[in-house]
Amino acid sequence: MIKAGRYKITWIHYGEKSDRILKGTECRVAIDDVDAFSGHAILSDKDQFCKEKGRKVSLRRAIFGLPKEHRKDIWTAYFNRKENITNLNK
Repeated sequence: MIKAGRYKITWIHYGEKSDRILKGTECRVAIDDVDAFSGHAILSDKDQFCKEKGRKVSLRRAIFGLPKEHRKDIWTAYFNRKENITNLNK
C-alpha cells in the first residue's frame, strides 16, 4: 500500500497459486478511504507472472483519468515506496 496525498493505493495479485481463472494484478485507488478507481493487468498464457510489472500496468490503468499533477504525485510515491520500506527496517 502507498499513500499520496488523499489517495491510498493497494494491489491484489492473482498469481500461480491462485485458484482464479484469470491471473494478474488489480490496483485499487481510494480517495479519503472510499474506493474510487481500479485498474487491472491480466496475463496471457504466454506471460510470466511478475508482481512489479503487474503493479505498474494496473496502476497506470487505474489513474489514467486523473489530472497530471495527481498522477505525478502518485508515481513519485510509488517509486519512493521501496526507499520508505528500507528506512522502516533500520
